[in-house]
Amino acid sequence: MKAIPTDVLSKELMEREGVISITVKEFEKIEVAGVVVAGPAVILINQIKYISLK
Repeated sequence: MKAIPTDVLSKELMEREGVISITVKEFEKIEVAGVVVAGPAVILINQIKYISLK
């Protein structure tokens, strides 16, 4: 997976069921769960039930 560019992974995840995509534009800031992110950025939130990969 390291060989796959991040933008390709992000686009694939954005199309998945249960994934919410938030686009933060340049000069914008957003706080999610206490973490402040300054744009430009794309935030992906997976709302599907968590499955441990351990």
